[in-house]
Formats: sequence, structure tokens, C-alpha cells
Amino acid sequence: MDARTAFDRLEARLYDEHGLERRVTWVEVRVPQPLRIRVVETGPTSGVAVVFVHGGGAFGATFAPLLAKLNGIRAIVPDRPGCGLSDGVGLERIDLRRHAADFLDGVFAGLGIESAAVVGNSMGGLWSCWLALDRPALVDRLALLACPALALGTSGPLPLRLIGKPALGRRMLAKGPGGREGAARLLERLGESREVVERSGVAFVDLMVASVEVPGWTESWIGLLGNALTLTGANPRWALGEKEVSRIEKPVLLAWGSRDPFGSVAVGRRFAELVTGRLIELEGAGHLPWLDEPAAIARTLQEFIPHSAGVPMLEAAAV
Repeated sequence: MDARTAFDRLEARLYDEHGLERRVTWVEVRVPQPLRIRVVETGPTSGVAVVFVHGGGAFGATFAPLLAKLNGIRAIVPDRPGCGLSDGVGLERIDLRRHAADFLDGVFAGLGIESAAVVGNSMGGLWSCWLALDRPALVDRLALLACPALALGTSGPLPLRLIGKPALGRRMLAKGPGGREGAARLLERLGESREVVERSGVAFVDLMVASVEVPGWTESWIGLLGNALTLTGANPRWALGEKEVSRIEKPVLLAWGSRDPFGSVAVGRRFAELVTGRLIELEGAGHLPWLDEPAAIARTLQEFIPHSAGVPMLEAAAV
């Protein structure tokens, strides 16, 4: 079985385990070269649309445990370029901010969406912030689950900065994720407890292992890290500082785990102050906080997103 087929079958199993109907579609985006982007939808086929933007070198299905707790939401979950089953792309020398906005703009256009709530995690959180800043008509409101990449002085840990150096990165990634145990250790390094890892299930961990075997993933991941990070921290060209954060004019919800290794809760509090947003602090949660508290985050999202499952529109309020 080839790597793409293996990934697709494992993803179908993960969605099935969570009782989700998986509808797969493809859209073409230009960033500026044309790429085929794979999008999974769950929930009703009409109604309020919410776009979920995953982090790092992950894949859209990381959100499956959260999607299973949502009601009445048309969840739109693309695999970012070079991740999941979307086309790979060289990211090492491109205008990363324009690429992010062009990609998400292309997904919206390909699906006929004029505006939507956007939920982002980590690198997907940074991309979502850029979309809200540069294409504000597309973003109705913004939910950031965990510390957005490169926000307010944050960076990536040294191993990620080293992977961004191509020759070294290829050697570091050549060993693979180390099977299920290696994938579990990676989740623990992201601040997730062993209990949460075990609760996530075998299908989730197996999909993590399978994702890095998909052709194009390694080069895209190395290119992204090499562009976004330097050996000493965030690339200043892409860092999201206080001035930029304060320019976000959309309602903002933040969910922040106390064990998030990419940014302390103090960073989350400052972010919330700058956008006059609502911050939910999750004690003991890591960088994928919906794995820790899927029901709580789902409930908060339902309240935050207007007209979802009959819930009235609630404006974000400062905490």
C-alpha cells in the first residue's frame, strides 16, 4: 500500500471512530503556482461555515476529536500545502505571509465561501491572524487554539530551528517518527500528558506516523521551518508583534493551555488585551488543547460562533 492510500485509510478510520461523516473534496489554489488542496468537511452541508487551520507539519484531521463535539457547524478542514494529502510545495524562500493568505483565500473561493469564522492552531493560528489582517472581508471572527506561531516574542524550540537547516533537517527526519511510541513522545513534548495521548487513541497516533511518509512532506516541513525560524528564534520578517496583533479588528477567542511549550499563559493574556478578546485558560492542557478539553472548547466555540446550532451570536469580551 502506498503512503497516500495508507494515510487516507487511517484518516477515514479516525473520523469514523469519532462518529463523523467525512466528505472529501479538492480545490485548486495559486500561491502563486497552482496546487491541489485536499479539504475534508464534516457536519451539515449547509449553514454556518467554520474553517479550521491546523498547525506545524500536522494535518487537518488533528481536529477530529473537537469536530465530534460540535453541533450544527459545517466544518471545513483543509490540509495545508505540504501536509496531509495536499500538494507539497517549496516554502524555504517564498513570501510566507502572502502564501498563507493566498492559500486560505483560494480555499474560500474554491468552496464558494464569502466569509467564515476561522479556527487556527499554532502555525495555522499565525496564518489565520495574517488572513484577518490582510483579507479581513474573509474572516467573520477568529478563534486561536494555543499559542499562534511566532506571536509576541515566541519562537520554536531548538530542534525545530535545527530541522529548518536542510542538510541537518534531512538527517534528523530520516529516522522517521519512531512508530507509535515516537509519535506519543512528540505529543508529550507538545505539552500533552501521557493520559491525553492514550485517550487520543491508536488511530490518531498511527495517522501521525503515516503523515510523515507522504511524499513531499519532508521537504515542505524543512522549508517552512527554515523560512519561519532562524537558529536564534523567530524570523523577524514573520514575527507577529504587538503592533500587528493590536490591528486585528475581528472578535477573537483564545484557548490557552498552562502546559503550552510555545508560549506561556502570560503571552495569551497579553494577546487578549491587545485584541480585546476572550481568553479561556485551560489548566494542564498543552499545545493541542482540544485533546485535553474537547467538550469545553467545543462548548465555547458554539457560544462564540454566531447562529451555530441555534446558539445566538455572542460578542467576544475581555477577560
